[in-house]
Amino acid sequence: MESKIKLENSLPVESGCLEKYKIIWRSSEVGRVSMVKFQICEPFTLGWTFLNEICIEAKYRRKGIAKNVLENIGYELSENSQNGILMNAIKIEGAKNLYDHLGWKRIKNDNSWQVLINVNVSEFVIRKTYSTVSQNLVKWQASSVN
Repeated sequence: MESKIKLENSLPVESGCLEKYKIIWRSSEVGRVSMVKFQICEPFTLGWTFLNEICIEAKYRRKGIAKNVLENIGYELSENSQNGILMNAIKIEGAKNLYDHLGWKRIKNDNSWQVLINVNVSEFVIRKTYSTVSQNLVKWQASSVN
């Protein structure tokens, strides 16, 4: 998949650490994205990416940048047979619609988190993943690589 967006991170990262990227569009820094890649090993090993944040500067919004970033993240997850999880209260209706359009599914009744499923898993595995993210979020944010 060819992308007009570039994510820039010059530091090597480890599994379970918060990775922060600058979003570059037309040679300008237009926002940031951060995520944590980790694995759940029971009942089987499966890689996940927790999407912590996508932020586009106000003057660059509504240009398809966030959509392109999310498409690329989704494509990478699909290529690596991994799932994605987003655990935060999405309050902006446009953001909710974007995630819905790109295949992210709301799981909890209060719509506070969503998953992108490339490898079918049970609700038990999704809840275990949610629990893992909840329990490790502070540690992951403290391990920020840049």
